[in-house]
Amino acid sequence: MKNIIGRNIAALLILLSSATASATTRHIATLLKNPQMDKLPVCSVHCIFQDSEGYIWYGTVDGLCRDDGYDVQIIRNDFLNPRPMGSNLILSIGESADGGIVFTTPAGAYRLDKADCHITPIANDSVPRYATRTVSAGGRTWTTADVPGAYQLIADRSGHRIWAVTGDDIRAYDVMADGTLRPIDLAEQLAGYTPDRKMLSRMTLTADGDIWIAGYDRASMIVSFETPRHTRHEIPAIDRRFSRRTVVVTLARAADSLVWFSQDRVGLCLYDERTGRLTTHSDCPTTARTRLNIVHELIPSAVRTHQIWALTDTSLVYGIGHDGMQMRLTHTIALPDRHRPKTLFEDHSGRLWIGTYRGLFMFDADADSLHSVAPDLGHVTSLTQTADGRLWAAVSGRGVACIEGNTVADVHPLDKDLLSIANTSDGRLWIGTGTGELLTMGSDGTFSSRSAASGMNGDMVEKIVADSYNHLWILTNRRLTEYDPTTDNYRVVNANAANSSLSLARFMPRALSIDAPSGTIMAGGFDGFLTFAPSLQIEGMARNVVARITDVRVAGRSLPFDLGHPLDAPLPPDAHDIEIHFSTLDHLHAAVERYAYRIDDGDWVALPTGINRVTFQTLGKGAHRMQLRATDENGLWSSRVTDFTVVRQPHWWETTAAGIVFGLLAASAIALMLRYAILRIRRDEKALWGDSAELLAMRRYVDGATSDAAADAIPFAQIDRMLTDKAADIIRRHLGEADFSIVALAAEMNMSRSTLVRKIKVITGKTPLQFVRDVKMQAACQMLQNHTATIADVAQKLGYTDRDHFSRIFREAIGQSPSEWQQSNN
Repeated sequence: MKNIIGRNIAALLILLSSATASATTRHIATLLKNPQMDKLPVCSVHCIFQDSEGYIWYGTVDGLCRDDGYDVQIIRNDFLNPRPMGSNLILSIGESADGGIVFTTPAGAYRLDKADCHITPIANDSVPRYATRTVSAGGRTWTTADVPGAYQLIADRSGHRIWAVTGDDIRAYDVMADGTLRPIDLAEQLAGYTPDRKMLSRMTLTADGDIWIAGYDRASMIVSFETPRHTRHEIPAIDRRFSRRTVVVTLARAADSLVWFSQDRVGLCLYDERTGRLTTHSDCPTTARTRLNIVHELIPSAVRTHQIWALTDTSLVYGIGHDGMQMRLTHTIALPDRHRPKTLFEDHSGRLWIGTYRGLFMFDADADSLHSVAPDLGHVTSLTQTADGRLWAAVSGRGVACIEGNTVADVHPLDKDLLSIANTSDGRLWIGTGTGELLTMGSDGTFSSRSAASGMNGDMVEKIVADSYNHLWILTNRRLTEYDPTTDNYRVVNANAANSSLSLARFMPRALSIDAPSGTIMAGGFDGFLTFAPSLQIEGMARNVVARITDVRVAGRSLPFDLGHPLDAPLPPDAHDIEIHFSTLDHLHAAVERYAYRIDDGDWVALPTGINRVTFQTLGKGAHRMQLRATDENGLWSSRVTDFTVVRQPHWWETTAAGIVFGLLAASAIALMLRYAILRIRRDEKALWGDSAELLAMRRYVDGATSDAAADAIPFAQIDRMLTDKAADIIRRHLGEADFSIVALAAEMNMSRSTLVRKIKVITGKTPLQFVRDVKMQAACQMLQNHTATIADVAQKLGYTDRDHFSRIFREAIGQSPSEWQQSNN
């Protein structure tokens, strides 16, 4: 409840301060540079037009261009895309009743079909002309004759203000009650306006109420009536006095319109936003001889009015106060040798804590004394204090240290490159790392990552501060992110954004601070600094923005389709590297919007901020349902979902008709194969039937069931010879195996031992052992015919380990000893 009341009070204070500011400055609009000028074929824009779908069209001296907020499509007659345009100089643009784009050139008028970019000639009188020489405002009609030098007028949405362009300038007038026009001082009331001479051509009023102005030589601009969420502050005195580009290294609000900052290569500065006055430390007697020419970090003192603490690149830390625009030195703090300061923090009681590259120190300003708290704690990069009075230090490579009183009570280990630490009012600690992570530490000392939820992209998180709404402001070199941990909503301000009039070229690592009284966030860098008023916008209701498909490309080439309706995009069969582009057509917020998509009801995939395309390397054949959604400029997801279908067409052999043909051919081939197999089976069956009687008799013969008389009646001599030949072959394969038995021989012949013994006896009249012996002795005779073979070698090869035993068996089988047989046969 207290938190809610606090938020409401803070919001009221911010509104009151905004109302006061608006009463004094009364800015009616902001002048923005056109962010797409570098994407046009030429910066000379003759006319601008917004069609009914929201696309911005530019008529240049070298083609017609379509702008979707991210990309510019150029339509002209050139050697890459020959088109029937007699001239590429576009004089005027309009829209036909059927949604086509019509335009005129010196060579005639044409109509562009947005579905396929086909151009056809038309009659000149078919193109709507600019009827803006006469406008209605303040209850009456005004013409260019009422505004000297004007050749085009537009009445804005206020109903009582007229805008005019001349050849070299833009003007604005309030329509008074007495029927007169009062000129408006644009230098004061139009943020970003400079009164230098311009080369202007035409202007148009867009659907969101902004005025887009066409101009030559990069003079194209946008008058935006939207209240900007942040303000850019340039410091022209830096350039005037030092001829240097403004680089705000670190900064803090002093009071009222005064800002402390450190300028690169100049040092500590005090700047008055109202008057533009600038004072440096070198201008003031007590600070002129200090080492304030390089200040890496400065923080305002919460208990000492008009004072800051400044950290230098030496072992010195200074306390600096101011009287008006004059600086004065209040404290000089010298750290021990080898201790170089890294970060500063002033606690609730006004004590200054100094984190160094090696440890932690505390300075008591009232006693003017420095205390060594934890000189060997490690590289202290950032400090913060929770509401319970405990101090927390981020120690790179070691973890988060808790300091109670003047001692380190505990260190929660975390082996990461910790760069920044901050806390929200709920007591939760938030840590940024050099690897781009956003971590949070719970009350139990455990760490969890919120990197993906906050949109971190890997850039090192340089600094974090928390505002009055418990939103985190997360600084990297390239962007500043406002993140709401409660809803996980976030929005981004990019450095070097397309519209440079509202952004910086780059943020500096320590240039982020919060002004405690007003809650204003300040971020500095190249070209000045930005200020943000905290708000609840990222916790509110999202605008119902609609994401549209703006382009479909295959291998870098756009496919024709209807841009304005849910899409059925037929992709060719060999389509690879398919790019689908989308946009909400909110041109001024394109850089901060996000998109998410899903395919075929899968999981939603969120894209990084400012990325408006998705690429598919491979996409299956057939129809795929794609859904798309977007955020508004505040980072809130719209409830509107765009549905469309992407169809990747099959090759001809992958079509249904081809499948039917292939199926019929396969069925025919199978039928022929089956017919051939059936015929062969029948033929084989007939042959087997004829041989069945003989086979049966052979089986009975092998089994011994056939009588001798029956055997004589059947020609089994060939079978006998096959049986003995097979047995002899098996024996010859095992000549050298002494343990090869009759059982093994029977097994290899697929017969039982008894059957083998009986058949060998019947066929040869010998026992199986005698049969084996005779086969071996025949092999021995063949070996002995080679006069180089010895009897011992032959015996060994035949599996006989005893030469005498072999000789005895040889004599029994052959009738001679092995030596006698060898002599007689050689």
